[in-house]
This record gives sequence, structure tokens and C-alpha cells, in this order.
Amino acid sequence: MKEIIIVALGFSAGGLNPLKKFFNAVLHDHVSYIILRHIPKGYQSALQEILQRHSKLTIVEATDGMKIKKDVVYITPPFAHMTVRNETLYLHTRRLEPGGNWAVDIFLNSLAETDGNRIAVILSGAGSDGSKGIVKLKSAGGLVLVQTPESCEHASMPENAIATGTVDYITEPGKMPEIIQQHVETIMDTLQPFKNNGTV
Repeated sequence: MKEIIIVALGFSAGGLNPLKKFFNAVLHDHVSYIILRHIPKGYQSALQEILQRHSKLTIVEATDGMKIKKDVVYITPPFAHMTVRNETLYLHTRRLEPGGNWAVDIFLNSLAETDGNRIAVILSGAGSDGSKGIVKLKSAGGLVLVQTPESCEHASMPENAIATGTVDYITEPGKMPEIIQQHVETIMDTLQPFKNNGTV
């Protein structure tokens, strides 16, 4: 059984402030965070520097083949989409995206196929990216949290996610880390007997 717990956060328009509220409430909880966003390919974002002011965790821009570690926040670079396999991140050159940007679905689909503990968070954004991915992740045993539409600047990503019927919690971003922490504690309690038997 895998001990790396991955939380994937997807957002688009209006997602920066909710993201800051989320990380203001995050503790060192032995979780790895993956940030998936809609961003123009050539745009030089200051997201890493901005988030570092709201978190004590290590925040890095992901590189191809990077191993996932606990208490680290990984940001997808603007030129790539990202997938995960065997607790390793892989970058894929972004191509023409018919119908919109699918960065969240692409990652969540790969996350659902990995062993281990998976959590998806959908924040403010336009469109339906993430909706297909959370269905697949939920069917694989994952946990899904979505920002309350009324607290979003752009509500269609959360609304489309909620419409799938696979969402576990609909809440404000600042309350999500506590829910995740409780979920993590349950997972770690489950793992403890395996550790004691030397099977992890």
C-alpha cells in the first residue's frame, strides 16, 4: 500500500484567491499537492512566489521525471500538461486543445490509474475541465472536494463537477484542508497495522 497521499487542485479563472485561502489553512500533513491550472502557454506566472507567501511548504515548478515527496507543492509549468505514474511526474508538451484546456482531466485521469491515496479539489473556474477526471478518480476510491459555487468568481467548473454526482464535500476553500487532514489521519491509522507487521 502506498503512503504518498496526493491532492490535486484544479482551477481556472478566479481560482487564485481560493487557492491562497486553501494554503493559508494547510499544515505539514504529509501530503503532496499538485496544482493544475489554465494558463496561456507562453505566460510567465508568479504563482510559485505568491503561494510561498501563503504556505510553509516547499513549492516547486515540476520537471519531467520528478519524484513526488511529502509536504511539497508541485506547479505544472505553462508549456506542459502533466501526468503521474509510480509517484513520478511526467510533462507532456501542450498541443492544440479543441474545446478548451483539459489540464485537470488529463492529470486526474492518470492519478486515478495509480496505486495509493488520491484526493481531487476543484476550485473556481470556467468550463467543465475536471468533471470527467473526478468521476474516474471517485470510481477508483478517491476523495473529491469542490468549492461552493456561490463563493466562486467563476462557478462553472465547480457546478459541472457537482453535477456528476461524485463529489464528497462542497465547501469553502479555507475549510478544505481540515477535511483533508481528517481523511489523511484515517488513512494513516489504516496503514499503521501494515507498518507494525513490516508489510509497508
